Amino acid sequence: MSKKQVEAMAMAAAQEELATLQFTRDEIELITGAKADETAFNRGRLKAQAEVRKAILQMAKQGSSPAQKQFLALVSGETKGKDDKEIKQLRTWANKDAEDDYKAGVLNTLRYIFDQGKNPKELY
Repeated sequence: MSKKQVEAMAMAAAQEELATLQFTRDEIELITGAKADETAFNRGRLKAQAEVRKAILQMAKQGSSPAQKQFLALVSGETKGKDDKEIKQLRTWANKDAEDDYKAGVLNTLRYIFDQGKNPKELY
């Protein structure tokens, strides 16, 4: 492998890394001083999106209602025209989980208030 090929590979890797940070093509060209490689640019941006989606999915699996809603928004945006019944079911589950989380929070707050020996009506 020639020195020129190694330099081109290193430049593409650097540009890909900058693209994962969501820099524009113009910004990448300004930073690196070289024309942005289209493949490296697209690969970097898609890799970053994949990492974010993995994180959202992981948080959704751990019970995060906002992450569940965000993941469902990704699903519904990518599956337009596909099985709407399945999407509707996923939304129903997410809404139920969010409602259950809210109820649990209210109950925990009321338990705390009563444990402190306070009357909830006095708080307002």
